[in-house]
Amino acid sequence: MKLHDTFIKNIYATYGEEGKLWLSNLSAHLERLSAQWNFQMIHPVKDISYNFVAVVKLQSRLAILKTAPASARLIAEAEWLNVHKKNVPMIFHIDKENNAYIMEKLEPGISLKYLVKEGNDEKATQIISQVILGLQSADTSHQMNYQHISDHISSFAFLRGHIDANIIDRAESIFKDLCRDRSNDVILHGDLHHDNILQSDTSWSVIDPHGYIGHPCAEIGPMIFNPLDCFPKYASTQSIIETRLNILAEILSFDLKQIKAWAFCLALRSAAWDIEGFSSPNYHTLEIANILYSYFR
Repeated sequence: MKLHDTFIKNIYATYGEEGKLWLSNLSAHLERLSAQWNFQMIHPVKDISYNFVAVVKLQSRLAILKTAPASARLIAEAEWLNVHKKNVPMIFHIDKENNAYIMEKLEPGISLKYLVKEGNDEKATQIISQVILGLQSADTSHQMNYQHISDHISSFAFLRGHIDANIIDRAESIFKDLCRDRSNDVILHGDLHHDNILQSDTSWSVIDPHGYIGHPCAEIGPMIFNPLDCFPKYASTQSIIETRLNILAEILSFDLKQIKAWAFCLALRSAAWDIEGFSSPNYHTLEIANILYSYFR
């Protein structure tokens, strides 16, 4: 089976020696899972990034297999999907020992990114807002055993030496303030952006949750600087960002200043994670973080 170079690079960068060993044993690993769950491999999903994802035939239906190295939080992801009953695919099998699960294949399964590519970014932002409302209506109070998003403050340290220290200091201060009141915390998807929202019949479902505990407004963070490969070009980046922020404030029950604060902090967190994994930030993400920082100077 031919694996894309980007996928191999990501596995090496994220998991190190564990990832290299996992990749070398991947074929045998997939054969074991196939024997256990009685599925037939159809083909890997295009553009896999940090997990192996493939379309499989499970009995008479098509399904999605997902697996990754042992240190990946894949089982927490599957359990997150199981907790939610709206806007999520059904889970068929989970194997904690082999860090794998099989879920429903959404049809037509087109990502929300296609609306952005067609120049309809406002509609895409409205859909994301509605998906957030649907996810946060779930009763997840009995499943609060996820990492708290406040722990991510340590990630900002990776930015030092790469960007202005005043920006980092401001982000750390704002982030601490945002995480101080935990009375309204919920289980967050944590990586809710266009590529992770797929069309399912006439509705939309989410995939690939990170799973954190935090303020519900934090859910807006990742969609602000995504999609990375086709961010709208029909207007200035600042104009696109401001339109997105205003739509979020109109549909969700958060004030605009709070939305801007979470967007700023989580854009910088993403840049910090890029430095941690790849030794350099994503400059598109930094550009957006700087636009958002302008609101807090």
